[in-house]
Amino acid sequence: MISPWIEVLEVNGAHWVNLWTVLMAGSSSGRRRPGLLLFHEDGVVIRATVGDQQIPAGFPYPGREGLRVLARTHGAGRVFAIDVQAFPTLWAEVERQVRYGDDLVAFGLTALRTARAWKGHGLDIVPGLRLKWIPPRWLLELGWNALWPDGQVLAFYVIDGGAIYTSLILVKREGEVAVLTTDDGLEGEGLEAARWPEDLSRLGQVIARRWGPLYAGLFCERRTLEAVRSGTLSIDRAVAAGDLVFSPWPTRWRVLARVRKQVRKLDRAGVRPARR
Repeated sequence: MISPWIEVLEVNGAHWVNLWTVLMAGSSSGRRRPGLLLFHEDGVVIRATVGDQQIPAGFPYPGREGLRVLARTHGAGRVFAIDVQAFPTLWAEVERQVRYGDDLVAFGLTALRTARAWKGHGLDIVPGLRLKWIPPRWLLELGWNALWPDGQVLAFYVIDGGAIYTSLILVKREGEVAVLTTDDGLEGEGLEAARWPEDLSRLGQVIARRWGPLYAGLFCERRTLEAVRSGTLSIDRAVAAGDLVFSPWPTRWRVLARVRKQVRKLDRAGVRPARR
C-alpha cells in the first residue's frame, strides 16, 4: 500500500513540518486530542511527551489510575506507557513477525497485534484501545483500492495569509503510494495561494499532465481548519463560505462520509446494533 521504493520529490521542509503540526494537533471539542507517550524504568518515569511537547519527568510511575489523571492534567486523549526494561523483548516480538517486503501498513498491523497481546506486560494503554478485531491486510487492500484507483492523485493544501501553509500530493500506482511530494514538486506551476479558490482548476490540469488525474483534493484556510477541528464551525458552513473546498470529491467518498456521519450520530445517541 506504501511502496518501499516510494519516490519523494521536492518536499518543502516547512510544509512537511506544518503538515505534522496539522495532523498532531488536538481539538478543544475533545474529538481528537494528542497522545501522551511515557517511558518508565524501575518505577520511575524517565521521559514523557504530549504530542510533540516534552513534559517534566522524574516522578514515580503512577499506575493505570494515575495515568488517567495524568491524561486529564495534560489534555491527552490516550496514554501509552512503556516499561523500558520490557521494551527490547516487545520490539523483538514485533520484528519476529515482520516479513521481508512488508510495507509500513503491514508493519503497523503487526505492531497493533503485538501491542494488544502485550497490554499489562510492559505496555499500558489508558484508556485501552478498542481492538477486538484487527483486519487482515488483504481486507484493507480491498477497501484501499476501491476508494482510490490506480494512476490517480490525491492533494491536500492548507492556506494561511495568502501563502501555502502546508501541502501534500500523493500518486498511486499498482496498488501503492508511489510518489510523495509537496507543491514544490510542481516546479513553479503550483497553486497560486493568493487566489487559490479560482486557481484549483488550473492546478488540477498541471497535476494531470505530470502524474495523472486528480482524484480527490481538499483545500482550505488554516483558520477554517482550526475552527472545524475545535467544533466552532461545521464543515457544511465552511464549504458554504468557500473557505473549505473539496475539489474533486468522488461519489464513493461522499457516500462513505454520510454513512460515517450517521454512525457517529447513533453512537452519540447511545444506539447500538442489536445482537443476534
